Amino acid sequence: MSFEFSDKIKKLPPYIFFEIEKILEKKRREGVEVISLSIGDPDLPPPKFVLEALVEEAAKPENHGYSNSRGEPEFREAIAKWMKERFNVDVDPEIEITALIGSKEGISHLARAFLNPGDKVIVPDPGYPAYLNGGVILNDAKPVFMPLSKDRSFLPDVDFIAEANAKIMFLNYPNNPTGAVIEKHQRIFRNNL
Repeated sequence: MSFEFSDKIKKLPPYIFFEIEKILEKKRREGVEVISLSIGDPDLPPPKFVLEALVEEAAKPENHGYSNSRGEPEFREAIAKWMKERFNVDVDPEIEITALIGSKEGISHLARAFLNPGDKVIVPDPGYPAYLNGGVILNDAKPVFMPLSKDRSFLPDVDFIAEANAKIMFLNYPNNPTGAVIEKHQRIFRNNL
């Protein structure tokens, strides 16, 4: 039996991290000692108290089922508290916080909730591949690539954003993959850094 991928899947470019993994595997089979600088895997194990808590909680039968689909209330409340303490931002744990299995899921599903075929989406370039793949291509949207250049410290250009006339813009700082950050005192308007 053979299967054919959907037209949407066929539009996806090769996933850069999968391509890097293939190269790493090949080099390791050849006996080359490789230090991977691709996906941001931690270089240190979790703290011992975290591992101990995981073992303790995994042994409890009441934790063997599915959790609340948005994340347990205590978890969402802890996130709201952290957002307030860390960023002085108030978020409603009942409405504005949802647990995810990962960022790719959130990016793809968020875009799916708001995009129609042909809608424009600003995608930072360079940027996290999930923006283009899950957020744009799999939603039949049209990417508008926003250059993030070293001479602008990888900051977005607000004039570009306004001119793009897009429905959604993907943007995060610290920026993936550049590592750039925006400081509170920085401005992102053209010629006004």
